[in-house]
Amino acid sequence: MHRMNKLFLFLLLLPFTACTEGVIEDKTTDTVTIQEPLVKAVDVDGFEKAMQQKNVLILDVRTDGEVAQGVIPGAVQMDFMNRAEFENGVASLDKNKQILVYCKVGGRSAKAAEYLKGKGFLSVYDLRGGFDAWSAAGKQTETIQK
Repeated sequence: MHRMNKLFLFLLLLPFTACTEGVIEDKTTDTVTIQEPLVKAVDVDGFEKAMQQKNVLILDVRTDGEVAQGVIPGAVQMDFMNRAEFENGVASLDKNKQILVYCKVGGRSAKAAEYLKGKGFLSVYDLRGGFDAWSAAGKQTETIQK
C-alpha cells in the first residue's frame, strides 16, 4: 500500500515538474499544444519540396573550398568546421524559420541539425547524402562569389 501512495503522489506531481519549453498556448481555444523541436532527415526530393515552403532558410554548413564547387540555389553558408563562426551565425537566425541544412555527404549537417534543435529551432530538415546526393540527382546548383 505504501508503494501505491508513492506512485500516486509521483503521478500527481509530475505535471508540475515537467519542462515548459516548447509549449505554445492557444488563447482562442484555451488549449495547450506541445511543440517539440523537430529534425527531419529527408532525401533530395523531400528537401526540394521543403524549399518551396514559405519562411525557409537553406543553410550550407560546408567549408569555403567545398562551397567553391557550387551550392544549392539560395543557400547561406555557415561553415560548421569553424565553430565560432557557425555559432555566431546561428545566434542571428530566426528560430521560427524552417531551416534546411546540408553539407557534402550528410555527417556535418546531421550534427548541425542537432545543434540547431538544441538551440530551440522548431523545424530543421537535414539533406541525406548532402550536396553530393543533390548533384548526383541532377538538381540545380549555382556558384557564389566570395
